[in-house]
Amino acid sequence: MSKFLVQPPVLHIPKVKEYEISRLWMWNRLRDAWHWDSIKLDDNKFFYVCWEDWGKIFDYIMPKMPKYRTATFDCDNCADWLKVKVAEVFKINTCARVDGYADVGRGYPERHAWSLFFDGEEFYQLESQTEGAIYDIKDPKYVPDELIMG
Repeated sequence: MSKFLVQPPVLHIPKVKEYEISRLWMWNRLRDAWHWDSIKLDDNKFFYVCWEDWGKIFDYIMPKMPKYRTATFDCDNCADWLKVKVAEVFKINTCARVDGYADVGRGYPERHAWSLFFDGEEFYQLESQTEGAIYDIKDPKYVPDELIMG
């Protein structure tokens, strides 16, 4: 009798240097950036990486994202998937899901979900479902009303 010899995949996960901040510090920074209170932080400590290391993380994770499918894997699923994968693979909990309104190409704001990440200096908004376009947190195209991080 013969058997297949199955080897586990070799994963070349990039090395990143993480930094730690407190829940209160993160909450205050988010509140200062957006001036609203619907911020849900699920952890007591937050770990972030610098801009260059976020690039390594997104280069590794984004190509693995399932394809967008209306109503079955759309904007909210993309934002959730990215948040979970960053936490699972890199143990970084400063990639968040944001819900709100955005003009996603039809010329008017509509209900939408997207991602947010923190590099130690600034928060950035990320369209996880569209090749990872990055926007400033103050971009008027995006109007958040809820954030879940941690």
